[in-house]
Amino acid sequence: MVKNILIIADLGAAGNLIKNLLWLSSEVDWPIPKDKNTTILNQYTADTSFTQWLHKESQLRVWKHYYGIDLSYDLDYSTFNKHFIKKDLPVVFLNHSAFYQLNKVGEFVDNFTTLYIRPVTDFGLEWQVRSYCEKKSVEQLHNFSFNNSPEQERDEFIRINGHDAYYRLNIDNMREIIRDRQHHLDKIIQNKIDLETILSGSTDEIANALPVTVDKALITKVVTTWRSLHWPLETTLDWEYTNV
Repeated sequence: MVKNILIIADLGAAGNLIKNLLWLSSEVDWPIPKDKNTTILNQYTADTSFTQWLHKESQLRVWKHYYGIDLSYDLDYSTFNKHFIKKDLPVVFLNHSAFYQLNKVGEFVDNFTTLYIRPVTDFGLEWQVRSYCEKKSVEQLHNFSFNNSPEQERDEFIRINGHDAYYRLNIDNMREIIRDRQHHLDKIIQNKIDLETILSGSTDEIANALPVTVDKALITKVVTTWRSLHWPLETTLDWEYTNV
């Protein structure tokens, strides 16, 4: 039986990087009718800017077209079985919604090779939060702070306290929500990849964390360029919204 792979990664937790590394393996299905290595490596050329990388990455969201279903934002195993176009090799999926669908995760854990990417230190969490804030922008960050009438409550808070106070509140709440999500998923999913391994681990450490074999030279090339798209790791806490 072919066991597909499901990567679960919260906002900013390098899920796309791990997905691309797995796609470089000959042990998984490659969906796009273009040369695999060239396509993936072109995501991470030395002259690629962060904005260009985000655009390139969006073009690889091809699950619905090639596999009949996209698990990125909805986990439902019966729907998956109904629409999935089976392949001879395992298919790599990426999901960002498991945190809202904890009762749906179990069936995928039972039937998939499921990987959960998460930080294990406050430093790693801060990197993750900063990564997503820089990707989305602090101003456009999702609401993590108000539940009843979000826009009205946000606007009233800003009117009284100012925009900067709202940004700080929202980012602090994002941290706490990510911690809470992690607490639940750590209990459900056995196979985990520490975000810190991706940020600073050696090629061997990253290779050993993957469920399939990937050429180590390719891992080095992709991860080195991916890291260069972000700020120097040692300056992670040097941003105005840090809380470590």
